[in-house]
Amino acid sequence: MPPRLPHCRTWLYWANPYAYFNAAVLRNLLPDMTFTCTAEERLTFRRPAEFSTCTAIPDGASYVDVMGDSEQPACSACPINSGNQVLERFTVMDVDKWIGIAALVGFIVLARVATALALKFTRHMTR
Repeated sequence: MPPRLPHCRTWLYWANPYAYFNAAVLRNLLPDMTFTCTAEERLTFRRPAEFSTCTAIPDGASYVDVMGDSEQPACSACPINSGNQVLERFTVMDVDKWIGIAALVGFIVLARVATALALKFTRHMTR
């Protein structure tokens, strides 16, 4: 569930049928994907003084040593390298593909039944 959603609105997230469907599709497609960045897409930042090289930074990213704009030592990294990183950063809920599809179909059937009942029992104007 998104961490910044106000607590009083969490029911909107769980009542949304597309949240289940999107989570199921993303969980099915993204884990096996790998991404590469072009030079323009890479993030460049000044190397922290406590590290002698960018590869020594211990947060799991693959940093490369480069020179910054003012000839200061800098690091460059691709912000997202794999589909698993996408799933983690966007906090996609852990839903099986078929559960997500069944939830979407269930919501569609529920909406159709509710519409049919509303049309049957609503009084319409006569001319």
